[in-house]
Amino acid sequence: KLYSASATVSVEFISLTARYWRLTNQVNGGTGGGNVPIYSAWQLYPNLNGGGTKFGNSQTGVTASYNYSNNNVQNLYTGSSAIAWYLYNHPSTLASHWAQYDLGSAQEVLSIKYKNYTSTTGYYASSFTIQNSNDGTNWADVKVITQTAGGHTLRTINL
Repeated sequence: KLYSASATVSVEFISLTARYWRLTNQVNGGTGGGNVPIYSAWQLYPNLNGGGTKFGNSQTGVTASYNYSNNNVQNLYTGSSAIAWYLYNHPSTLASHWAQYDLGSAQEVLSIKYKNYTSTTGYYASSFTIQNSNDGTNWADVKVITQTAGGHTLRTINL
């Protein structure tokens, strides 16, 4: 808390230590009808600029609200150049779908790496939200990411 002679002001900081980390509130960046985001990577790191050993694992640590065929959420951990997590034929609204890591215990995450699909096809997210939680039910927005184009480039976000 910050104090002054005339008032008390509270400042709340978002914790970067949590068990669950989620990508959600996606907005389609494509102009063509039916285009939805494709991610080739979405990974969590303990240090700034993607340093240290990435958290999670591809078998049990990453889940999603929706998976399509072989383009499932487990591919996000490996970050291969092939299509990874694809929301083709997804039910309901795009913004309601998410991918998340369960780290098993609360861990401090200082950076995230992600890779969208190409902008020429329109299969990319123009924005999304990073959230975290310690119980998997109550989520806090950590950061809103907005970009103007896709591109098959691995990007790093420092939290």
